[in-house]
Amino acid sequence: VDVDLYVPNFSKKEKKTRVLLTGSVLFAEQLHGFDKVLQYLLNNEHIQVVFFGETQIEKYEKLKQEKKISDDIWKSITATKKYIETGKIEVHETVNVQHYPEKLCELNCDISLVPREDNHFNRAKSNIKYLECSCAGMITIGQGFDDGLSPYQITQRQGAPIGIANNEDEFIARIEEVLSWNEKDVTDMKLESYNYVKTHYNAKNNLYQKLLHTFI
Repeated sequence: VDVDLYVPNFSKKEKKTRVLLTGSVLFAEQLHGFDKVLQYLLNNEHIQVVFFGETQIEKYEKLKQEKKISDDIWKSITATKKYIETGKIEVHETVNVQHYPEKLCELNCDISLVPREDNHFNRAKSNIKYLECSCAGMITIGQGFDDGLSPYQITQRQGAPIGIANNEDEFIARIEEVLSWNEKDVTDMKLESYNYVKTHYNAKNNLYQKLLHTFI
């Protein structure tokens, strides 16, 4: 990741803790089976939920008609739409890739949640959400799998300061843990995450070494 593209704000300016859910599939896979956490977030008066990504339900309606998504995921999609319509969720639509780092920083979020279903596709993903959100000054809580082999568990074992949650109850527990910290502890964790990514994943410093490792 190009760390220089991000201008993070590590201090907390908002009264509420801003919790981010981001990705191109906010309505479908990421939030499928995440209703308990979402309800917890929306019922907590000290939290502002922020969605950043694709939230247009129209394209999913066609997939439903063509039976390309399951009934369970469709229920999650329609439930999430109702949550948005309550006005309790701050929604930001996708932006062009060149504006993405700036927009992510502008959201001024404190915590990023990365829920993932356990499947082959998600096991093959990188830890990019941790890298991006750390560069934008956030604390990340990533999805863990029962065998300990999610991209975010592997990243944690490599030394990264990242929270891990294997299920909804653990996500809530990790969130409450961060909420219990004082402002200095929160800022210190944001800085630690940012500095870890800057040291180990900064493309300008590590690109040649990582490419060499890939092909050898």
